[in-house]
Amino acid sequence: MIQLNSTIRLFAHRLSGAGAIPEADIEAFQDIIGPPIRFDKHDPLVQQGDRSDVLWLTAIGWALRQRVLPDGRRQISAILLPGELTDKGIIMPFGATDSVVAATELWAHAIDRNSFIALVENRPRLERALFYEELTRHAVTREWLLLLGQRNAKERVAYFFYEIFARLSAMGMLHGNTFTLPLVQSEVADIVGMSTVHFNRTLQHFRSLDLVMTDGQKVTLPRPIALAELAMFDAEIIRIARDFQARAAMVSAKLQ
Repeated sequence: MIQLNSTIRLFAHRLSGAGAIPEADIEAFQDIIGPPIRFDKHDPLVQQGDRSDVLWLTAIGWALRQRVLPDGRRQISAILLPGELTDKGIIMPFGATDSVVAATELWAHAIDRNSFIALVENRPRLERALFYEELTRHAVTREWLLLLGQRNAKERVAYFFYEIFARLSAMGMLHGNTFTLPLVQSEVADIVGMSTVHFNRTLQHFRSLDLVMTDGQKVTLPRPIALAELAMFDAEIIRIARDFQARAAMVSAKLQ
């Protein structure tokens, strides 16, 4: 059974980069969240072009943000992990520019868009936290543009694995240096803008260097710092992830 309190605490931790979220804000946010809804892999949460009255808070499982061209080609632009919103609730004068689909079996909570906007407008610290998190997301997006435009194959694959490692570490979701990657190679290849064959060849090279080890869906980074250096990962993002990791331990302790 999904514990709503755990999802809310995870979300609040994700927004804590600009400072702790007041308990009253967390409780008010919890009041507008619907019960968890199950999605099968590939089910859409958000349809490209649609205008929706709800946004979603992921609880268990991963989702992909993607853009599909008329001829069927797609570009995956982001991975959504547990405790993330599909968007920040802003009402745009046009439909969704991207779709969000379940990458795994997924549980997510629906949030009424107007209720969310009203809540944020009356909670300045929550509004600031969302703004800070959005700035962080845009910084990550700029890194991905650099990745697709300038990084070579080895740097792209290194960046992908270390970014997932850093994000999961920041949320307290690692087991040592190991994590579960519930994506198939073709999906990862799409994310880094490579063919599946080229991605697999690069991954084999990393295995030979003891940088990335895989066993089914289990991924281990024996030398994460070396991988980050190969990816030319921003040192400030590494520092922020480590700060979040330290706070994640305290969040986990409160939930036990």
